[in-house]
Amino acid sequence: MRIILVRHGETKGNILQIIQGNDKGGINNLNEEGLRQIKKVSKRLKDEKIDIIYSSDLKRAQDTAKEIAKNHNVNLILDKRLRERSWGVLEGKTYEEAEILSKNGDGHWYTQTPQGGERPEEVIKRMKDFFEEAYKKFENKTILIVSHGGSIKFFLSYLFNNPKKNEEEYFHNNTGVTYLKREGDEWEIIKLNCIKHLK
Repeated sequence: MRIILVRHGETKGNILQIIQGNDKGGINNLNEEGLRQIKKVSKRLKDEKIDIIYSSDLKRAQDTAKEIAKNHNVNLILDKRLRERSWGVLEGKTYEEAEILSKNGDGHWYTQTPQGGERPEEVIKRMKDFFEEAYKKFENKTILIVSHGGSIKFFLSYLFNNPKKNEEEYFHNNTGVTYLKREGDEWEIIKLNCIKHLK
C-alpha cells in the first residue's frame, strides 16, 4: 500500500498560535494563504495515480481534500478518526495561555492531557485503527489522506517507535506532503514533509 499523507492548508489559528483541536470555529478555517497553498498542493499532486481519498471531517482538512480531489475521479471519504487531537479545555487558547494553564506550570502543555482532551495514546489508537482497516481494503492501492499536524506527528512517532522526536522530526508544514509505503507489517517513509510546491 502506498500512502500520500497531507496536512491541511494554513488557518488564521495557525498564524495566531491558537490550539485548534476539534474546534469548528471560523478561526480554524483556511485563510487566504491556506487557500493558495491547497491550490498549489493540488497542482503538485494532479498527476499522481490515486485510488481513493480520505480526509478528516474537520472543515480545514475537508477543504484541502476537496481541492486535491478536483484533479482525480475518485471517491472522497470523511473519517473522524483522522481528526486533530482533541485538546478539551485548551481549545481556543493560545500557546502562551496553555503554558500558564498547564497542570504543573512548567510550560510543557503539549505533553499533558487537559480536561476533556485526548491522551496521545487515544489519538494513536484511532489513527492505527484507520490505517489497519485501510490496509485490508487497499493493500495494493495508493490512498491519499488529509489530516492534521498533531495527529500526523503522534502516528508517525508510533509507527517508527521514536516518541522523543515526535515534535521535531515529524513536524508537518501546512500542506506538507509525506509519502509512505507499507508491505506486510513493514512501513517505510519515502519522503517526509515535502513542501517543494510552496517554493
